[in-house]
Amino acid sequence: MSESDFKREIWIAESIGDLLVEAPRLKGSPLREHLRTNLSACIESATSGNLLAFADITQTSRGALRYWVSGRHRPQLGALLRMCYQIGVPVTQLLGDPAATDFNIAPLRDDRGIQTRRRSAEVRLALESALAEEPPPSVTEVARRLHFARGERLYQIDRARSEIIAGRHRAALRALPAQASRPPRKCERPKMKRILEKSLARECPVSVTEIAVQNGYSNAGSIRLEFPDLCRSIGRKIAQLKKAEMNANGEVMKAALREDPPATAGQLAGRLGFSSPGVLARNFPALYTALLARRKAHEEAQRMQLHSDLTRALAENPAPTVPHVCERLGISTSWVYCQHGDLARAIAARHLKERVESREQRRGLLRIEVSAIVKDMLGRGEHSVQARVRKMLSAHSLKARRMLGQCVSEVMSELQAEHLR
Repeated sequence: MSESDFKREIWIAESIGDLLVEAPRLKGSPLREHLRTNLSACIESATSGNLLAFADITQTSRGALRYWVSGRHRPQLGALLRMCYQIGVPVTQLLGDPAATDFNIAPLRDDRGIQTRRRSAEVRLALESALAEEPPPSVTEVARRLHFARGERLYQIDRARSEIIAGRHRAALRALPAQASRPPRKCERPKMKRILEKSLARECPVSVTEIAVQNGYSNAGSIRLEFPDLCRSIGRKIAQLKKAEMNANGEVMKAALREDPPATAGQLAGRLGFSSPGVLARNFPALYTALLARRKAHEEAQRMQLHSDLTRALAENPAPTVPHVCERLGISTSWVYCQHGDLARAIAARHLKERVESREQRRGLLRIEVSAIVKDMLGRGEHSVQARVRKMLSAHSLKARRMLGQCVSEVMSELQAEHLR
């Protein structure tokens, strides 16, 4: 990854984090209306309302940008973040309250050197030049030269000249010679008939639309007019094949209902070669509903079984850890906490409590053992050095240096206090 790409990805990741932080505050706000208003303000500030130039410079789809501004479509997060990176505006600011947001973006200029801010004088000069052109251009064509998405902006700046240009263009179109009502034939009639008959004779016929494209037609309308019977026969055969395929898919779905565990809708769709489960829902609504119900029942049974397994684990002695229980059950710890967080936390708390109790118990036993060893050493006139005490401990005793040192110090302090008394 290049340095610029890395910088962009870091910015996008941080923006997603900011968006997650702001999510509770944004909940319930009219986000689509806020985005429309704020995005229009950004385009006005950056390119004087030139949507086409704004899309080119920010490397955003022109059609998508129009839909976002009109409110017809909601943007995908990735595309919106990439656009925000180009103009340096946080995505949370685009979704915020327009009344509390002030967009002051420096005028943008793209890599090709196209100035996006078009003053009225420049537009009028371009319109004046277009009036003298032959053949006369359309208003839309002049707008494209100035990097406007449509011609409305030209009408706003100079309606009189724009209307004259539009009238000259219409007159030029009317003056053109009438075109032949029927375009030249792209494929001779006998040859097209042979192609259609050959397709009909195949086990899996090629559709009339595909035949039209292969032979240079824009659509299959003229072929259907010349060979209606052949085209209908091809269509019926293709429809029968699709129906047979759907019937076979229905049998596969019926068999999937008998599987244990039942497949998910996504898994079954992929098995049948479909991109999404929506195809199953449209073509097999009853089977699809039955599959979802069986899958839901299976997942609920799994959840209840997991609850029972965790309840038994909670009563085990010694208390197991949550990862150990998950490894034994063949599931992830995140799934356990997601499904039965209360039980998982109870298991973890019980294990921790048992560890603390065990440690305190072993610490008490260690203190008793150290006290006996030190007293014995002092009785024999030996010095109670920690390393020597460690060697004399039993095999099961705690031998951590810090804990052992504390025990020796405590025992020595008690013995000295007893001696002074």
